[in-house]
Amino acid sequence: MTMQRAPIQHCLVLLLATVLCSHPARAQAFDDLRGFELGRTFAEAERHARERGWTLKQLSPALPGSWVVEGTNLGLLSCNNRIALIATHQEGGLDEFAMIAGELGTLQRKYGKPETRIVTLMVGTTRVSYVEASFAAPSGVNIRIRLDNAGGPSKILANFILGSACPGGPAP
Repeated sequence: MTMQRAPIQHCLVLLLATVLCSHPARAQAFDDLRGFELGRTFAEAERHARERGWTLKQLSPALPGSWVVEGTNLGLLSCNNRIALIATHQEGGLDEFAMIAGELGTLQRKYGKPETRIVTLMVGTTRVSYVEASFAAPSGVNIRIRLDNAGGPSKILANFILGSACPGGPAP
């Protein structure tokens, strides 16, 4: 079975916007999606946010379906009126990533060995580095956890992606 992924540019922009636009959130587990669920309709996600006093803010008309949940550390990607990606971020460095890595053992027992990637590259004069672990769950949900540094404080990012996300591209 071939898994389709959300367009990478939408995922990267959503992650960056989530990091830049979200208010600092309390420390929480990397997989605390605050009640948002993959596969739910966009209207259900909107209602869920509204009930908790949060606002969904579209990133840009040029990025349809990409949303930041203001008041949290979450971002959403809506495709075909369904939530196809939930992104989280939190401040943290190697120590926090190592604590999450302890939880990765549970994920590995559940989903199998992760695909890992270690990358460092220059973007202009800024060194960008990350360590990423990706799991492909039998349920069709892909999980990516990343320790990321782009010349400033390190961030821990997690993406929860519906395996069939955005086959025709995102749509609100």
